[in-house]
Amino acid sequence: MKEILFVCIAAVSRSPTGARVFNENFERDGLRTKYTAHFVAAMDKLPRSIMQHDIDRAYMIIPVKSDVTKAIAEQGLNLPSEKRLELMIPDVYERDDEELIRIFNLVYEEGFWR
Repeated sequence: MKEILFVCIAAVSRSPTGARVFNENFERDGLRTKYTAHFVAAMDKLPRSIMQHDIDRAYMIIPVKSDVTKAIAEQGLNLPSEKRLELMIPDVYERDDEELIRIFNLVYEEGFWR
């Protein structure tokens, strides 16, 4: 199974919403046996902080903003560019915000994560 990993700074709003939206779309499109989505935090020392083994096992990693990619690099983790789809979603949305859901649905439909 291919894992799509969403990463935001604290894994509170953007990355959990992205993982949920993608999993719902995988289910709808009959892809649930091929793909799954999870989320982690880019900040070190949080309960769901990203680790190198998360990066290594993921098929695609989706940092929701460039500062997230920078935070991952500052921890000394290797995030290969060929596994990364970097978005530019500002930290202004609450979890499951209607506009945030719309954005993640658009990202899903564009299919760059495949």
